[in-house]
Amino acid sequence: MKIAISAYAKKILSGLDWSLFKDSAILTFGMVLARGLGLLVTMLEARLFEPADFGILQYAISVAGIIAIGVQPFGQHVLSRYVGMLRDKPAQLHEYLSNIWGSMGVIFCVSLALAIPILVYIGDFNLGALAIFLGTCVYYAYYGLARGYLASGRLVSVDVGNNILQIILILCLIQLLNIRSTLLAMFLQGFACFIPIILLQYFWPLPNAFDRKLLNREAAKSIFKFSLPIWVSHASYILYGTIAILFLKYYTDTTTVGIFSLATTLSIALAFFPNALATFLMPKVAGAPGKRHRILLANALGLTMLSSIVLIIAYYFFAPWLVERLFGREYLIFPGIFVLMAGVSTLGGVHSIITSAYVGKGRAEEETKSRLAALAVTFVSCWLLIPTYGIMGAVWASVFGIVCSLMVYGFVYMRDHLQSTQTDLKI
Repeated sequence: MKIAISAYAKKILSGLDWSLFKDSAILTFGMVLARGLGLLVTMLEARLFEPADFGILQYAISVAGIIAIGVQPFGQHVLSRYVGMLRDKPAQLHEYLSNIWGSMGVIFCVSLALAIPILVYIGDFNLGALAIFLGTCVYYAYYGLARGYLASGRLVSVDVGNNILQIILILCLIQLLNIRSTLLAMFLQGFACFIPIILLQYFWPLPNAFDRKLLNREAAKSIFKFSLPIWVSHASYILYGTIAILFLKYYTDTTTVGIFSLATTLSIALAFFPNALATFLMPKVAGAPGKRHRILLANALGLTMLSSIVLIIAYYFFAPWLVERLFGREYLIFPGIFVLMAGVSTLGGVHSIITSAYVGKGRAEEETKSRLAALAVTFVSCWLLIPTYGIMGAVWASVFGIVCSLMVYGFVYMRDHLQSTQTDLKI
């Protein structure tokens, strides 16, 4: 019996895609380091600014994310998919890169042209938010290239370098020189990523190209056709992540926004590993034959569940103590929100894994359905709960939203399985 179990275990282990695990392990280690440094940035900002000012900073980051709805997914998903799919076909890659860069330039200009007058009209115009928007665009443009080429070392270098530079500048400018300016913090947030990206492209450049002569309608049409559901999905994702902050700012105050944002930021640690897996799963699925897709997804989900169980138990016991020691008791007005947001983050990591598999297969519309459902449920929940329950209403709205998004994927899987069974019966 033991021999049979051992043989079965060896068979399972031999079937795992260890290259996916290796790439993801490198990126996970880098993400843990980068997120650790990012948490240090957050800790410094939370300690150097009052909770209300910290909330203003987090609100500006949310606004910048909304402005970047058009550009960010082009780098994060579209660029990385085409690079991953065509990296061994230089001529086609050159053509599509040229059209992607041209499209991103147009979208960037249109985003600014729309955002600036709207922000001025509603009284929320902030140069700091625009700086964060610019940094987001540059970061995800490089992210898309590195992700498509499976260059995990470069992704890690940018994340770590960005956070180290922010820490140094915050300590020198905000703490030592006592410049307590949220605008300065926003500029540091936006522009810190430029230096590591410039250095990497100068000394260790990723293959890249832009040729205006290669711009053509057919290639652009193909790119935009693929991008449309991703745009809708990304807009839903960004709004899903920021809608609670927008409602909290409207119905409560920036102090509450700061507390909720800190709980969300800390809980992201539980999604380190699944997000690292998702980063490399998508281009691997895009370049793999169809029969390998389910195996790759099963491997990623299995590894995610194993890591999540351990992390969520540890987080349950140590999160309140960590928050009080590092950020102060004023952030522990509602200790339960940190545990609940950890659950949301864990489920979000599972969602990222499944999403990467569908996008890699060229079925980005499934992600769109999932994101739209999550946005609708979260919006209605925020509208109903936050005016009465405040920050706890925001937390439960987030829980309902992520559960709904996973249920949509469950329905899609059952539909595909049913269709596959019916096809087999006909044959």
